[in-house]
Amino acid sequence: MQKKNRLLAIDWLRGLIMIVMTIDHASMAFNSGRLVTDSIFLYKAGTELAVDQFFVRWITHICAPGFLFLAGISLALSIEKRIARGECPRELDSFIIKRGILLIAFDVLWMSLIVNGIVLQVLYAIGFSFICMPLLRRLSNKWLWIISLSIIIGGEAITGLIYKTIGVNIISSLLLSGGIHQYFLVIYPLLPWLAIMIIGWILGRSFLEKEQNPSKFILLGVGALIFFSIVRSINSYGNFLLYRENHSIVQWLHVSKYPPAITFIFLELGIIAILLGGFLYLQKKEYITTILKPLQILGQTALFYYLLHMHIMVWTAKFFGMKGTQGLTATFISTVCVIVILLPCCYMYRQLKIKYKNSWLRYV
Repeated sequence: MQKKNRLLAIDWLRGLIMIVMTIDHASMAFNSGRLVTDSIFLYKAGTELAVDQFFVRWITHICAPGFLFLAGISLALSIEKRIARGECPRELDSFIIKRGILLIAFDVLWMSLIVNGIVLQVLYAIGFSFICMPLLRRLSNKWLWIISLSIIIGGEAITGLIYKTIGVNIISSLLLSGGIHQYFLVIYPLLPWLAIMIIGWILGRSFLEKEQNPSKFILLGVGALIFFSIVRSINSYGNFLLYRENHSIVQWLHVSKYPPAITFIFLELGIIAILLGGFLYLQKKEYITTILKPLQILGQTALFYYLLHMHIMVWTAKFFGMKGTQGLTATFISTVCVIVILLPCCYMYRQLKIKYKNSWLRYV
């Protein structure tokens, strides 16, 4: 029972992230005032940021790092337990790589149907990170910490050096900086997001070793937020040039996601760790499992939900001539509608996965 309970907190957090993600994508479909200024390349210094629009966008920043972090935890839990049961490591590696390739294919062939051209988004980052994990999972936690923190802390310096020496190129865009190219757009470059998955993998291993103390994750989260505050207050390296212009809360939180700065990563991982600690505490209370059942369902069918929700909203907005013409009210109404429509579908899909657990459904 305890092993099952350990997974509930992860499912709840992933389900919460799916809801927050839906708000952002509903805003993308309907909201004429949507702000996307999460990069020095998207923001003009001195631009006034509407507080309501800013925070509707800002709360969704936990989504991408949350996906990578929880994917790392879940992958570690699954793979390490299957190895302990004596399953063939090569077959497990093959499964991870196949799932990674499938995620990239979904991004290129399916998610790009609702945007102009091929856009490599979060599924690309997760899929490519999966492809890297068969090699990385064989390293000790010490080396994994070194690799992940080196990528996070050194990414800005390396990206700046590449820009100064050889300029923007496809390789650097795919791996570090993101960028626009003739046939595709890279929004989520591999390495910074892989670093987040590695951290999730390391902590996922710890779930197998001993009982998890919620306060451990809360303290880790507080530590990450303190480090964010220090780097943001210095207002120099670590912000990917998107500096704080004054001491307002908006400017403190206006950090670079594209590409992810040190401040962005530590801020979001801090929030995610605190939320995970909170859910670990709540899972000890019996009545909570019933209340949070919808989050559990969404969390356990996250990819299925992801592949449907955005298309429903974007195509609906276009069909009714509402694409980018509404406001925050339409954003929240459409969020609720999509969740209400897809939640029963997710429940039925989850039942199918349970019934046919060894079928192709395990990849989705």
